[in-house]
Amino acid sequence: MDNGINRVNRELNTFDVEFGKRLREERERRGLNQSDFGALGGVAKVAQLNYEKGYRVPSTHYLSNLRKHGVDVGYLLSGDRDMPVMGRLDAKLLSCAISAVQEAAKQGGYVFSGIEEATMILAVHDAMLAGRNAGQTAEQFASAILTGWSIGRSGGV
Repeated sequence: MDNGINRVNRELNTFDVEFGKRLREERERRGLNQSDFGALGGVAKVAQLNYEKGYRVPSTHYLSNLRKHGVDVGYLLSGDRDMPVMGRLDAKLLSCAISAVQEAAKQGGYVFSGIEEATMILAVHDAMLAGRNAGQTAEQFASAILTGWSIGRSGGV
């Protein structure tokens, strides 16, 4: 007999698994291991693993912390990527994001492919456009993103 509680439980389990897949995808897209990505959200590696496997649901505090680091939390929850406000690029912010990423890369000695650079530029642009840079300058925000990227590529600290 299929009652409403069983149906709700199945739907929640499906959400947890799909959320976990998107969470892992986002972590891997950023080139971070579970420990480093979990640290962005303020949790340990085991919690990150449990979220990705769909065994646990993260808190709003975790999601808020990820958002502060430019993670597209809307995508994690819905499967739909955020678009820049009004669906367009802001030319001034894009120029600022390009300069910030290039300067942060130069200062940090980072070398990356064209697609990695473009991804970082868009991440900085979109975060600034949405006000997610938490009072940081574009250069500070770009440096933080590049530091996380660098740690993830080197396999963590």
